[in-house]
Amino acid sequence: MPDSIPITCDPTLVSPIHAIRWTPEAGARSVVCPIAKEIPLTIRVNGNLVSTLLASPDSLRELTIGHLLARGDIHHPNQILTWQVDYRTWCASITIQNSAGSNYPPPGLPSPANHLAITPTPSIADHPSNPHNPSDPTDLIASTHPDHSNTPASELQITPQIVVSASRWITECSTVFRETGGFHTAGLYDPLHGPLFFFEDIARHNAVDKTIGKAFSETLKMNRLILVCTGRTSSESIRKAHRAGLTILIARSAPTHPAVILAQDTGITLVGFARNDGFTIYTHAQRILI
Repeated sequence: MPDSIPITCDPTLVSPIHAIRWTPEAGARSVVCPIAKEIPLTIRVNGNLVSTLLASPDSLRELTIGHLLARGDIHHPNQILTWQVDYRTWCASITIQNSAGSNYPPPGLPSPANHLAITPTPSIADHPSNPHNPSDPTDLIASTHPDHSNTPASELQITPQIVVSASRWITECSTVFRETGGFHTAGLYDPLHGPLFFFEDIARHNAVDKTIGKAFSETLKMNRLILVCTGRTSSESIRKAHRAGLTILIARSAPTHPAVILAQDTGITLVGFARNDGFTIYTHAQRILI
């Protein structure tokens, strides 16, 4: 009989798989271990195909709303008229109205019916800003992250102790990651009241989308909250945080160079390597009372 690695996380997120585990001490042995599930979620807005996301099969409403918020397609929960998902085809259909009250897409814009977008956005290696091209590295940000000059207004300031507490909390939340090694976690932390909620997903961007999607649906004041993540911080995560109105992002891992540039440009306080009792502040350090 193969050894079984205990599976205590949500069975909708993982599948038990037979595998062979080898260590110098025990050699080879058969095991049954939890592996992350992955589904292709297609998002249709008013019948138009908008995106297909490779995601974990949970919290799909929050993922849909957060993704559209980060794209700039919705600005208020009242715009959302209906949402439903077909679990046979993994197709999420949402009906929205734009800010002018007419149906999506707004007049004068091309229909996205034939557009298929797999996140994340194009990598820096595929852009003229890569090391083999002398172009300005900020070109990538300007071309893929519109409206980045609109700095969110926030008087939020936090102590180093809050940074440490938020980082410890998100680490303790990552139960599925500890069992599978295949998930990222993102959540919102209230400096006044502590942890609010978190989501896990196979993709870090989806975890962020789910988090901001729930906060958006509940009309939370996100400029008073902190986004906390387990993985590295990419420019895509910064863009999503900015769209949602967040001004502080704390991550346990490192940021990318475009992420630091975009955080500086959009007024977001970016904290990385928040582990144990220390952390690194990359941008807008005035919000951390050190």
